[in-house]
Amino acid sequence: MTLDWTSIGVQQMCVSDLIAKRINSTFTNLFINHTGFFVYFRSHMVLQFNAAYRTDTEQDLLYVTEDD
Repeated sequence: MTLDWTSIGVQQMCVSDLIAKRINSTFTNLFINHTGFFVYFRSHMVLQFNAAYRTDTEQDLLYVTEDD
């Protein structure tokens, strides 16, 4: 999925690739705050989940990115 953010530009999001890299990985932590939630796995970047609103379809969506 291609996401075009006003503030940071165009980003690609492929959830299947993000999850496939973590098959058989050890879950280590879950952190939740007002911006979203963060899932930690040993030896991988953090999965960061956030809510967004699509102005073209007027739908909410949950997007995920990797972050360190």
